[in-house]
Formats: sequence, structure tokens, C-alpha cells
Amino acid sequence: MEPSGQTKLLEEVEQLQSRVTTLEETLMQCRLEKEQFQTALGQSEAHLKLALDQTAQKHLVFLAEASKVLAATLDYETTLKTITRLVVPHLADFCAVDLLQKNHVIERVAITHIDPVKEALVLRKGLIRTFDPNTSFGPPKALRTGQPELLSQPIESSAVNSALNSEQLAILKALNFHSYICAPLVARGHSLGTITFGLSESSRRYVPSDLELVQELALRIAQAVDNAQLYREAQEAIHMREEFLSLAAHELKTPLTGLRGYAQLLNRQLDKGDLSDLARFRRALDSILEQSDRLTHLVSRLLDVSRLDLGWLVIQPSVTDLTGLVEGVVRLAQANPNKHRVILKASDIPLVVMLDPIRFEQVVISLVDNAIKYSPEGGQVELQLDWLRDSDTITLRVTDQGLGIPVEHRQHIFDRFYQAHRGAYLGGMGLGLHIAQQIVTLHGGQITAEFPEEGGTHFIVTLPGNLIYNAPLNFTTPLDKEV
Repeated sequence: MEPSGQTKLLEEVEQLQSRVTTLEETLMQCRLEKEQFQTALGQSEAHLKLALDQTAQKHLVFLAEASKVLAATLDYETTLKTITRLVVPHLADFCAVDLLQKNHVIERVAITHIDPVKEALVLRKGLIRTFDPNTSFGPPKALRTGQPELLSQPIESSAVNSALNSEQLAILKALNFHSYICAPLVARGHSLGTITFGLSESSRRYVPSDLELVQELALRIAQAVDNAQLYREAQEAIHMREEFLSLAAHELKTPLTGLRGYAQLLNRQLDKGDLSDLARFRRALDSILEQSDRLTHLVSRLLDVSRLDLGWLVIQPSVTDLTGLVEGVVRLAQANPNKHRVILKASDIPLVVMLDPIRFEQVVISLVDNAIKYSPEGGQVELQLDWLRDSDTITLRVTDQGLGIPVEHRQHIFDRFYQAHRGAYLGGMGLGLHIAQQIVTLHGGQITAEFPEEGGTHFIVTLPGNLIYNAPLNFTTPLDKEV
């Protein structure tokens, strides 16, 4: 090899050695950086795990505290207010609980905001105290779907705008939520209400992973509310039972006292051998029969309640002159010395239907007795029987001039053992209207009540037109009918 060639080769070898050295140094640097990265990654994972563990621990502590609050008392209104104060600021800047009431209205029972000024605004305005159940936003939607709703952006959608009235929308905009969760409160398969979380003051936003904690809290709240409501219902049932037993004892004692008195009278007369006053004997026996009938009536009502509870109350429809049936009840009421005027408005054309005559007579008697009981002495009780062709319904309207029903009691008038005027005992066990409603329902009809401003009560029995056995072609408008 030429000297010049050797020199060139040596130069190339030196260059290769230099490049190898550089690569080795780079490799060592990469290994070092890898080790440093792995160390940092391990530390980050440890920190993340620690942070997650700490967050989970905080959530567990929060849920434990919430459970402690929920278990402290059965007064869930007070408990829920405490829960909202526990949520704020741990999970939200705003928290509210809404419960579904018996009248199907959603009512806000607890609310807390991190800003006292905004909380005062909401409390003063009564933010969304009631909701349209068909609304596509907020508690109504969560109740309807049974699923939580999460929004991670400002609440300004058209769906929200259309769901609220102007005042509600103004308050919602003042609260300025940029993130929001609404979860249903579900217990034993039933939706009891909702809990709402809102973020406005803090910078964080809700993410799907937050739903787990929210739903766990919602479950515990729902169980507490359900237990409290069941306890209240049990207490109300016990109270109702005690009142019923008191009323039943009073109702049963009156005829028993009469029976005993007349039996003792007859026994004394027989002991004396005095059978001369047969008219007196007859009156005593008539009174015994009357009181026996009263006892039979009371026992029959109690048996009807038991049959209703067991699902054993059945009807036996047959061809019935409904006009004649109502006339018979009116005659019976007119024959009693109750100093009330009982009149009937009905067509001269008999209305023949398929229903249970014995059970439906029981309905009419209950309505008339109720009207007489709560009407002033000498007052008028009016019955009107009609067939409305347009709606193909049969209606029986019973109108009195009585005490009326206080507004707060009206939703309970068909409840078992319920009496609207308990302060002034007027007799009865609060079963008549309840049983009447059930009998009418078994016939496919309904009983409703109207409360005119001038006083009194209108009970309207509505039956389907398909009960008519033979539709009268010349059925006339009801007129005052002599009975």
C-alpha cells in the first residue's frame, strides 16, 4: 500500500473511533436520562397514587360524615340542610335538594351557596320552588330519566332557557354556574327527589369521575329520606288507628247502650208481669231492631275495608234502573226526621244500566248521608242524575249547603278513616267516602269533589256510558222530580 493510502486509511479509522466514542457518550447520556426519567416517572406515579389515595380518603371521610349526619335524626328536612352545608365547599359552590311531594310537585327543601349574598338571593326569590315535570333540564329531567345530568360548560343552552321562566332564568344566570351535576334520589326503585351541585366561584369543573361520589351520596340521602318517610307513614298509621279505635268504640257504644237500655226495660216489664202496654213494647222492640241495623251497618263497613285491603271486594253487575235506585235513596232520606230537604233532578225516562245495585246504592246512601251530616238544619241536599251524550258519561251530582271542606284537607277526603271536621264530632268512622270511591272505581268510574266559593260541596260520580244497558232515544234534561 502506498504511504499516502496508509495515511488516508489511518485518518478514516481515527474518524470512526471518534464517532464511536461520541456514540458511546451519547448512549451513556441516554441511559442516564432514561434512569432519571424513570426515577421521575416513578416519583410522579407515587405522587399521583398518593394524591388519588388522599382524594379517595377525603371522599370516604366525607361520605362517613354525611352518613353520620343522615343517621342522626328522622327529621330529614333539618338533616338535608346540614348535608348541603357539608357539600359546600367540599364538593360544590352551590348545593340544593328537591323532593317530589305527594301532589307531584317538586319542592326545594334545602339550599346552600358558598357566597352568602347569592344564597340570600336564592332564598329570597325561592329559586324554582316548583317545576314542570316535563322540563328537559334540571331536577324534572333527572327524576323522569332516573339518570344523573352533568354539564361541564356554562348553562346557557336553549333547552335550559326554554325550561325556566324569566325570573328563574335570571337567578340561574346570577349564580353563573360553569359546571353542574343533578342526580336523582332513588330508593326501592322509586324516585324521591334530586340533589344538585353547581360550581361558579372555583375554577375546577366536574368530570365524569365525579359522578361516582355524587351518586353514592345521592343513594345514602335517598335511603335516609325513604326511611324517614316510612317512619312518618307508620306514625300516621298508628295515629289514624288510635283515632279510628276511638271513633269505632263511640259508634259501637251508642247502639249497644240503646240495645241494653231497651232490653232492660222489657225485662223489668216482664218481671212485673205487666204486658198491658203493648204499644210501649212495640216501640222498644222497634228501637232494638233499629239499633241492631245500625250495628250491622257499622260491622259491614268494617268488613268492606278488610275486603278492600285484601282485594276481595267484588261487584256483581246486573240490569238496574239507576233512576229508580236513586229515587229509592231519596225517599229513604226524606223519611228520616232530619229536617233537611232532599230533592232529585232526573229525567222522566228511566236510565237502565249494568251495575251492582246493592253496592251502588251504598255509594248513593254514603253521599247523601255525608251531605245531610254536614249541612245546616233545614238545609237542602240536591241530587242530579244525567246522561251526557257528548262525553258518553253518566253523572250523579250530590250538592249540599254545608260546612265545606278546608283547603288543606281536600286532598284527604277520600282517605280511609279521614274526617274533615274532627273538632266537631258529627258521627261516623270516616269510611263512607273511602268505600264509595272504591266501589265507583270498580265500576270503571270516578268520584270528584268541587268546592264553590259560596260554600258547600259538590260530589260528582262519573260512570262510563258503556254501562248503559239500553240507551233511551228520548232521554230528556233532568228536571225537579217528585219522589
